Amino acid sequence: MIIDTHAHYNLSPLVENWQRYWQKAQAKGVISTIIIGANLETSQVALEIATGEKNLFASVGVHPDDINELNTQTLKELEIMAGNAIAIGEIGLDYFRVKNNDQETKQKQKDGFVKQINLANKLNLPIIIHIRDAYDDALEIIKAHPPKNNFVLHCFSGTPDYIKKMIKLGAYFGVDGNITYKNASSLRDLLHLIPKNKIIIETDSPYLPPIPHRGKLCEPWMISLTAQYLAENFKISEKQLLINSQIIFPALSPYQPEF
Repeated sequence: MIIDTHAHYNLSPLVENWQRYWQKAQAKGVISTIIIGANLETSQVALEIATGEKNLFASVGVHPDDINELNTQTLKELEIMAGNAIAIGEIGLDYFRVKNNDQETKQKQKDGFVKQINLANKLNLPIIIHIRDAYDDALEIIKAHPPKNNFVLHCFSGTPDYIKKMIKLGAYFGVDGNITYKNASSLRDLLHLIPKNKIIIETDSPYLPPIPHRGKLCEPWMISLTAQYLAENFKISEKQLLINSQIIFPALSPYQPEF
């Protein structure tokens, strides 16, 4: 039994036929999924989908790529949305497409990250964090503005030093299908550093399909392949992944599956 802690049923091409994709995922052992918002529009769609299906849940937030959307008014709207969500996210920092000298954009991302951490703390919600090519700044912000509840580094990456420091700060780590890629040996090395009770599993559908489906649409059912890979190569059981997910996201705790 699997909980997919990060999927985008609210994005095309999944959103047009999300019921069909959800049924296929359930047939492969997925008992619950968190649909992740990346801006106000996709957060609202996540909520609408989750409202109609008891085993689907929503997370709401503004992704760093959409940080220009975040202002005082939209932050208020996000807070209203969060009343029906189980987490804030995905939020964070992403400098991948930001020029090194573009300090204005970087500062906007940092300010937006802090504001949404504060919102999660105010509402007593866990946080789903997206960090890419901004590891030092991410550490600085988490230290200065520590989440009061659990937080997940979605599709984790970084350096060994960064990972070790995030573990000390209490982070959980989301593993996606890219862990199976031939060129992901450095990512697998990082995963060996992380305690098993700090690991959860994600699809990030429609992105990052596991081998042998790389280059294709990542369908939510494919998380079963990633789970199998973790069991075979890292001795991380589905039971452990399930328990970790329920610890991070208390709204998922009613599930008491038998193994």
